[in-house]
Amino acid sequence: MFITIASAGKLLGTGLIYVGLLAVEQGRPPDILEREIPGFEVSSVPMLVAVSKLRELGVMVSFEEVELDPNRDRIFNERNEPVGVRKLAFSLRLQAKSTRQILDALVNADGEYTWKLDTDSGMINIFPKSPVPGQQYAGSVLNWTVDKLDIKGKGRLAVLQEDLSLKAHNITLFWRGSYDHYDSPISLNTKSTPVIEILNKISSAPRQLCWTLAGFKGGRILTLVPCGPP
Repeated sequence: MFITIASAGKLLGTGLIYVGLLAVEQGRPPDILEREIPGFEVSSVPMLVAVSKLRELGVMVSFEEVELDPNRDRIFNERNEPVGVRKLAFSLRLQAKSTRQILDALVNADGEYTWKLDTDSGMINIFPKSPVPGQQYAGSVLNWTVDKLDIKGKGRLAVLQEDLSLKAHNITLFWRGSYDHYDSPISLNTKSTPVIEILNKISSAPRQLCWTLAGFKGGRILTLVPCGPP
């Protein structure tokens, strides 16, 4: 089943954020994935919308959408004007299931994706499945490694814009709301770390953010949104 997506979602939230060296200590208890969710239901939606629904239930989950191809995925009207985007859609109705079971059901519904819990940050990532067995980030465009970061008290947005080479990979940062809220100071010290894990660290301290990477090849948007337990 396919549907047309024609509008962008809202981005809301205010407040201050403080990030230390790591937002969450390694060895976070497994109840992140075993937490029971009373009900999860989506009807004829793409993965992007299903992830938003999971966030509404208090799950801290970030999402990288499979790259869209402008020749394959655009929908045009009779005047050859682009009017939407074609994406795989699915429906799920689950009751009294764990977060882990819901994540498994999501990636079973759309086999282009996989998921992983980043135990350092507590962030759950849903991202394109690797075409190379044993290389977990090979399906992601966020698979380059940042050799070293040694940051003390630098604004979070400034780190994203200046230190992770996002522009060099044709990725534009987007948020809606107070610059001061999103640009709160952070401290990070990492070596030889995949950029997807650095994004998790930057996003995961209270007040928590989640990120979404979406869009067409050669011009993708990295969006920050408030998320996590209420």
